[in-house]
Amino acid sequence: MNSEQAALLIQKVSETQGTNAKKSLLAQNPEIRPYLKLAYDPFNNFYIRQFPEPNPEGIDYWSETTFNILKALRDRKITGNFAKRVLYDHLATLTPLSGDLLIKSMKHDLRMGINVKSINSIFPGLIPEFGVMLASKLDWNRIKYPIFTSPKLDGVRAYYMKGKLYTRSGKLIVGCDHIIEQIKEHGYEDLELDGELTLPGKDFNTASGKIRSLAKTPDARFNIFDIPSMSDKIFMVRETAMCDIWTPDVRPIRHYMVENQKQAIYNYRVFREWGFEGAVLKNPNHLYQRKRSYDWIKMKAIETLDLKCVGEFGGTGKYKDMLGGIIVDNNGIEVRVGTGFSDDDREEIWSHPERYRGMVAEVAYQEITPDGSLRHPRFIRWRWDKDDANEQA
Repeated sequence: MNSEQAALLIQKVSETQGTNAKKSLLAQNPEIRPYLKLAYDPFNNFYIRQFPEPNPEGIDYWSETTFNILKALRDRKITGNFAKRVLYDHLATLTPLSGDLLIKSMKHDLRMGINVKSINSIFPGLIPEFGVMLASKLDWNRIKYPIFTSPKLDGVRAYYMKGKLYTRSGKLIVGCDHIIEQIKEHGYEDLELDGELTLPGKDFNTASGKIRSLAKTPDARFNIFDIPSMSDKIFMVRETAMCDIWTPDVRPIRHYMVENQKQAIYNYRVFREWGFEGAVLKNPNHLYQRKRSYDWIKMKAIETLDLKCVGEFGGTGKYKDMLGGIIVDNNGIEVRVGTGFSDDDREEIWSHPERYRGMVAEVAYQEITPDGSLRHPRFIRWRWDKDDANEQA
């Protein structure tokens, strides 16, 4: 299967409705496997963030040259502006479909509306899955005391393994060599460490932007909250081991034991006063699991605003030809809200946008960013009872 055929198949899968139908289409074409692995293997990092539009006059399909360039990018044999020139020159030789496929592959998103778990259910073991433990939403009925609580940091999730730092999705983090060097210098290189990268004194947007860039971030700090390589030990044992991990920029997050709900709420409020995002409650006897679990429960503040809808934008992938989200006005700042809608909502609003422009939407968010936008905005409901926006709900 050449790159043009692969691109056409991926386009057909994208346009097919229903996960089972998409899976069936891929299963009928096992020759697509190398393209899926290239795009979704979390350990394939190419260190290019900006891409040109494919040249419509190109006539070539992918060739050995294509894979040699990708390997050179992945292995950092070519970097910086020279790497961009090599890639851009090669893209100019490809057909539009082949060029678009290459760009989507390097972005790790073929926009088919199907996830890695589904791909691996068709082709077992094709894509390495990089899993980390995730916290569930607060449910007091799930909590048994005594329980650990710790502050929830507002940073970039990071996982140390075999001399490298990765995001929670398995993408390589570069620019934090000082942290890796300190881990090795102090004899922790054989451990797997899970934590949060922060920049002391910087807000989330600034810290996240710097850490996720390819530039060096020598002021980043790695705040550890678990040791997954000790997954056969209960958390109380792992927490004790964490206390021994200490370098100038690698520190354990402190955990406190609470005996009841009143103490848990008190600690949460103290953490918020200290400037943290919230709290995480952890079962002292749990084992580290690479999935979302009620052994970790997050407590964090969610605020809501009533904001006027001033527009909408189209969706992609699964939501192609449907609503992608609405645009709301927050004191003169336009905020795009793309989550919280049902499929029926998306079809209705996209079909009749005039009915909704000017209406008031209740929007949940984590915080107001320095530029006046909202972090992680989510649609809650239309406030049919309100004509005035910009009121806290």
